[in-house]
Amino acid sequence: MALVTFVGVICLINHFSGHDWGDDFALYMRQTRALTVGNIGEVISDNRFSVDNSGWHTFSPYSYPWGWPLLIAPVYALFGLNYALFKVVEVIAFCVFLLTFFALMKQRTSSLVATLLSLLIGLSPIYIGGTGTVLSDIPYLCFAGLSLWWMGQCRLKGFLDGRGRNQLIIMGLLLAFTYNVRREGITLLFAFLALHAVVVCGPAVRTRSMARLREVNWRKASVPYTTFVGAVIIFHLLLPTVLLPSAPGTGLQNVAARLTFYKDILAQQIGLQDPGSPIMLLGSELAGQRALLLLVSLAILGLVLRLRFRLEEDISLAAFLACSTLLMLVSPYQEGRYLYTITPFLLYFAYQALPMTVQQYLRSDTYSLSRVAYAAPALAISGLLGLNAMETAQATDYHLDYHYVVHGPEAPDAQEMFAAVKDLTQEDDVILFFRSRAMTLYTDRRSVMGANLEELLPRSDWYVMAKGSTYSQKLLTDAEAATYGLTKTWENTAWIMWRVPPRSP
Repeated sequence: MALVTFVGVICLINHFSGHDWGDDFALYMRQTRALTVGNIGEVISDNRFSVDNSGWHTFSPYSYPWGWPLLIAPVYALFGLNYALFKVVEVIAFCVFLLTFFALMKQRTSSLVATLLSLLIGLSPIYIGGTGTVLSDIPYLCFAGLSLWWMGQCRLKGFLDGRGRNQLIIMGLLLAFTYNVRREGITLLFAFLALHAVVVCGPAVRTRSMARLREVNWRKASVPYTTFVGAVIIFHLLLPTVLLPSAPGTGLQNVAARLTFYKDILAQQIGLQDPGSPIMLLGSELAGQRALLLLVSLAILGLVLRLRFRLEEDISLAAFLACSTLLMLVSPYQEGRYLYTITPFLLYFAYQALPMTVQQYLRSDTYSLSRVAYAAPALAISGLLGLNAMETAQATDYHLDYHYVVHGPEAPDAQEMFAAVKDLTQEDDVILFFRSRAMTLYTDRRSVMGANLEELLPRSDWYVMAKGSTYSQKLLTDAEAATYGLTKTWENTAWIMWRVPPRSP
């Protein structure tokens, strides 16, 4: 607990003020505010308008699942749009995950290895940086960890055959809430199904007797699934969103590109790469590449061996890891944060490869060989932990010396711009802006985004342009703006507001 508290303090020290322009956060914040003021329909309608009328339509769903907004709604109700406090909730979620991950590892390894694995994740600069956002990825990691831990408790205490009705109801509710934090939570349902099938059907398979299956009270055993379905339906009726989102472009054709992208992200998470630099180990790119390949190879071997010899114990972790990895690889989208839930369990199975090989195949009673089988992967984890710890220490020193608002909507020049938008525009005006959801969050004006002015200006009343940027917008000179009939009405050091000619009736 003391080490987890230490990690939490380190996370808080490493936070910048404000938030970046990522924009996903803005819809979460609007949905959070909607829970406190009761304008849920308006928020969904505004975002639907933005998605349908922007230059492309895949940057956002009409609404996100409501689990994360529900968690921070009390904070919003008391303190308003306070990113620092929302980040505290992120840190708490991360610390809860570390506790559940430690508990899962301690059941399967020694206390020392469980501690090393937990600290390797806890002191990773990438994970620490993740707590400095107000997105749903870290809370999802938290509830995924809680769900997997509770699955293990149900297995260990013999509740999966239906005897622990209340515990199985809790299981269903946990699965439902996690699914309502991020839709990737459906992977946990498959993980639980796999565990349930192995525990309940395993005796019948081993004895080749169908009579064992007739002894199971299937009505009671189905409690977590009926609870899950019922809770998801109620959740959807109260707080509607897309239950089964469709992402155009999903498919196996994405796998090669995703493997290339996530290779670097994995290396960054475990200390083998600094962003923008090559994968390195002991000053060697070749050693870094081979170390990463060895890690993934050992993880696959460890997973296979654990399923072969410890099926009941690890089927839930293996199924969750496999399903989460598959979803990530076939997705048309790629974000480093999508790897958060995968890396901890990848490391666990990589650790298990050598001990399981020695135990099951070498069958040696030699004490020294057994020690090597356990010590070697633990030393490797310690080395990676050292790399992460050094980088985090440097980042912490930096944050102790420098304090500033990160480039984003809370920066002073952006706040000036939002104030000008609210002052100069009408409530029903439409603003063309490179981050439409952020514009709506800060000004309550509908907004669209994109760089095709011929398409988007007829849908807009104003064009708010970031100076010196071509990201998701068209950068204009005054002369070019005049060719579109735009009139400059306001500017500061970073932004320009152009009035769009009135649209034809």
